[in-house]
Amino acid sequence: MLRLLRKIFYELISRISHIEQIKNFLGFGLYDRSVVEILRQLNEPDPYFRGLVSEIGFDKAFVEYDQPPRRHGRTKNSFLTLFEFAMLGFTTYSKVPLRLMTFTGLFIAALSLIVGFGYLVAKLVFWNTFTAGIAPILIATFFFAAVQLIALGLVGEYVGLILQYVRRFPLVIEKERINFE
Repeated sequence: MLRLLRKIFYELISRISHIEQIKNFLGFGLYDRSVVEILRQLNEPDPYFRGLVSEIGFDKAFVEYDQPPRRHGRTKNSFLTLFEFAMLGFTTYSKVPLRLMTFTGLFIAALSLIVGFGYLVAKLVFWNTFTAGIAPILIATFFFAAVQLIALGLVGEYVGLILQYVRRFPLVIEKERINFE
């Protein structure tokens, strides 16, 4: 079950991330000293290592292998720990959840306005036979909930921008300098 969830996570994060993500990457590997120094300089308080390795942009070489099943002991990563890593990856490398919230709010607001207008027309046409009920209250509730979703999505966009500014990542990472002292 956990293997399936990991596969779904890596597929999803690779689709919605603005940085190319390495699928099924656990962080294990040999790293050049320059890569390690750059990772140290980034000063990430809560690093999503799987994304940082891709983000710094150095050349990568892969050695694929089949991981044998664990014979002894148990993993120290619980479902909640893995969920925390997944949320860190989503929030650090994607704005899609924020924009999805905004678009959902816009859709629900538009739908509420259409249904409200339809309800108003039906009430005006069938004035004596159409009972009011609680439909106007529900339509208004959905509309105001949609407005809140839109506002929350916009605030989230600002928080995402603040995150980018606070991270202070360098615009360019030099692989090497030639003919400079």
